[in-house]
Amino acid sequence: MTDQPISEKNLSRDYNFLVMAADPAIRHSIASGLRLAGHRVEEADKLASGLRMVQKNAYAAAIIDLSIQRISLAKILGKLRLISKLPVLFVMASPDIHSGLESLAPGGEDFLVKPVDERELLIRLLRLAGHSSLKLGKKTIEIGRLIIDSRNRQIFLNRQLLEFTPTEFDLLARMSLNPGELVPRRILQKVLNRKGAAQDDAANNLLDVYIMRLRKKLLPGMLVSRRGFGNMLNP
Repeated sequence: MTDQPISEKNLSRDYNFLVMAADPAIRHSIASGLRLAGHRVEEADKLASGLRMVQKNAYAAAIIDLSIQRISLAKILGKLRLISKLPVLFVMASPDIHSGLESLAPGGEDFLVKPVDERELLIRLLRLAGHSSLKLGKKTIEIGRLIIDSRNRQIFLNRQLLEFTPTEFDLLARMSLNPGELVPRRILQKVLNRKGAAQDDAANNLLDVYIMRLRKKLLPGMLVSRRGFGNMLNP
């Protein structure tokens, strides 16, 4: 779909990919090749389970074997685009007039015809990953669909960049160090104190205000509060 060369930076990075294929031989073959190239890979044998994984986790790109479900490429792509802008590489038996290739958008979507050459697949995937709007620094924390990039002070949810104030970022970053564990209020209060907040009842109320703001920006159930004790980020 595109002839843009792959940069040395993309070649040296390790990515997290998702492979969706009903045939275990195809799925394991693709996944094994990517792991040998130094990348992290998760697998799904059904489209529905693969889409659920996309909702819960962050991937650089997905590989979808069209035989995973007896519907057209356009319909599979439509289901994916309802929940994510994840770059995708389709693998198909033959690109006939009914395959829906016209639905593919340059830069974010591509296809390969079986039998798949492992090197060509890797090149296409790295190219798609390089086009992704998600640019992460080296210091990142992934908690389900939430990604916190400490180096660039950015937060992504479902691969979309969110807007946070510096204090909101610091509070969320502190809680992200212990996902699934309650972070005591006194620890979060110290974050505010470093920002110049007073150590009194007003500051306690201010913490509640920030937590409320954070909860509105995240998904339901992602930020949990235990009144009087603290808060935690759910994985």
